[in-house]
Amino acid sequence: EMNERISKIGVVPVIKLNHPERDAAALGKALCAGGVPVAEITFRAAGADTAIRLMREAHPEMLVGAGTVMTVEQVDKAAAARVEALLSESGMAFTTYRFSEERPEPDEYAVGAAVMHFDKSCDGVLAVGSGVVGDVSKLLAGLTGLPYAIVATAPSMDGYASTGAAMIMGGMKVTYSAKVPDAILADPAVLKDAPFAMIQAGYGDIVGKYSALNDWKLSKVVKDEYFCQYIYDLTFDMLKKTLELADGLMQRDEESVKVLMEALVGVGIAMSFAGNSRPASGSEHHLSHYFEITGIVTDTEYLTHGIDVAYSTVKTAEIREALL
Repeated sequence: EMNERISKIGVVPVIKLNHPERDAAALGKALCAGGVPVAEITFRAAGADTAIRLMREAHPEMLVGAGTVMTVEQVDKAAAARVEALLSESGMAFTTYRFSEERPEPDEYAVGAAVMHFDKSCDGVLAVGSGVVGDVSKLLAGLTGLPYAIVATAPSMDGYASTGAAMIMGGMKVTYSAKVPDAILADPAVLKDAPFAMIQAGYGDIVGKYSALNDWKLSKVVKDEYFCQYIYDLTFDMLKKTLELADGLMQRDEESVKVLMEALVGVGIAMSFAGNSRPASGSEHHLSHYFEITGIVTDTEYLTHGIDVAYSTVKTAEIREALL
């Protein structure tokens, strides 16, 4: 339907707004009056998400989208603007909290800020984002006892459906028990346009299951730890399906991204079945956490979690070969 409307209009203006509060509504009015009720708001200017929201609020009949989306933060902002517009159109009251940092960390500050800004009149928590946003929102929902849902913006990690929230507390990586989401909303048409590093991260996180599953089996043999063959087979099956997606993911193929996201959610469910992260996290995660914490402590650039996991999977496999 959207493509048909755009075809009939015949043109999509690409707009950069430096003063969205002043200009967005007026520009939308002019476009509608000129028979062009469509606009692509480029994220080359700060406040693009505000422009999208204001234009949609003033002219709900318009098609307003985001363009030149280059970073994870911009993806989250663009998706949040769309979610806010849909909530407004439905007449649903809501309040919004956005992290002020460009790259927030899942630490005490993030959790405290979310709690301090929480509106007690709300009867649910809706996250728009991926890893950090999801983990903080899980904890917030658990603390408040409210329903929780997430609109996924990137196929970047396997924690969407898990019972754990991976946090940084006291400068160390710690996983806390948290609320499983009541709903996960993931549109492959949105996910495929996430920054490619996020797609690589999701693929790498699934590849890491080779290491995690090996460690789980070893722990069963060495320490008689709880082991479930059904959960093992379920996770390994998703791993095998994901390995076949590499070429499609390189092309941002929508079906490949869909299967990757299903695997990421499925692994989270497997963790929930197990009651811990054993099916998805082993020595490769310990090593990747070392890289991430080192980057944070030294204030140096570090790779995404999933890419660290993929690298660490190779290194831990070399260690196992040397030991066994």
